[in-house]
Amino acid sequence: MNKSSKHLFFTFIALISLGLLTLYSATSQKINLFTKQLIWVSIAITLCLTLKKIPFEFWDKYSFFFYIASILLLLLTLKFGAKIYGARRWLQIGSLNLQPSEFAKFSTLLFLSTVCANFQQINTRLILYSSLICAIPALLVIAQPDLGTSVFFIIIFISILHAKGLHILKIFLILSPLISAFLAKNIYVFVIFLFFIFLLVFLLKISLFKSLAIIFVNSFFGFVSPLLWNLLRPYQRARILSFFGLEKNWQALQSQIAIGSGGFFGKGFLKGTQKGLAFIPKVHTDFIFAGFAEEFGLIGCILLFGLFFYLFYQMLKIADLTYDEFSCLFIIGAVFLIFSQLFINIGMAMNILPVVGVPLPFFSYGGSNFLTLSLLIALTIAISEQTI
Repeated sequence: MNKSSKHLFFTFIALISLGLLTLYSATSQKINLFTKQLIWVSIAITLCLTLKKIPFEFWDKYSFFFYIASILLLLLTLKFGAKIYGARRWLQIGSLNLQPSEFAKFSTLLFLSTVCANFQQINTRLILYSSLICAIPALLVIAQPDLGTSVFFIIIFISILHAKGLHILKIFLILSPLISAFLAKNIYVFVIFLFFIFLLVFLLKISLFKSLAIIFVNSFFGFVSPLLWNLLRPYQRARILSFFGLEKNWQALQSQIAIGSGGFFGKGFLKGTQKGLAFIPKVHTDFIFAGFAEEFGLIGCILLFGLFFYLFYQMLKIADLTYDEFSCLFIIGAVFLIFSQLFINIGMAMNILPVVGVPLPFFSYGGSNFLTLSLLIALTIAISEQTI
């Protein structure tokens, strides 16, 4: 391994180790969950050490097939997936529950990086292709329903196109119809937002035809969304309101209390009372950060953030040094994916973001997400070894 690869790999190992300690504490009454996670960790480390031998051109060349395979898995999940908590998100293979939407994130990032690398510059065709590539898996995931995971396909779209050189304000305009649909509940806010869109297209000097198309699509989404809202059943409305944080969430409140009770130094390993008395819900998955903060305190949180940001620094350093555009785009997208998952999970735990069921990277229990994130690290190490 070269220097960059070693630093990235050992930072990855440090995060995994800290995650296993936290998970052991969180699953002290369910040691079988911890044992299963150890198996996934073993697979992840093996991936990092073996994938570096596969030429990175392989991933570029066959990214389309990985993408199609993930779409087929999502379709199979909608039809044959196990129904858990009212959603079909998992495929049962023997005793294992696999979540295809996690692998779809990896394959979508891979394929979009390939497509963007094959274009010399950004044009309307590339934007349309990119929108379609991200929209197909996103809609299939929403149909499960899994609104939380669907957000990451938007993040992939934003990160790759921005890395390719598309202005962030233009990306905002592309995604603005989704915002219009949400704001249309209040007609005054919606009209102000339309005026803002009109002002933005004028300042960016977008052609008349494209400007009219943007205004029309925003208006259409805004006028149609209230009609669709009235067609939804009460439980469906409740899910959407909860997703956007418009309803109080008892889980997040208990998590916030646990984080505050940790203080500066924490209560000590295996000594968390909020966790121990089962006040924190899903402490081994969605709210594992609350359990960590309660036992390790502010000092532990600083260590956790430091490790993650050093991981991001090393990944971006590799992206900057690589000569291959596909590799650069892929790594930047991977950083955005891991960072956004970290940000959303901690925001959930601190009760400043809606609870959407997003796990903490390398900490939360679950094989599909852990393996997907490990693939991102493994491929980054492979790129570092072969292109620097």
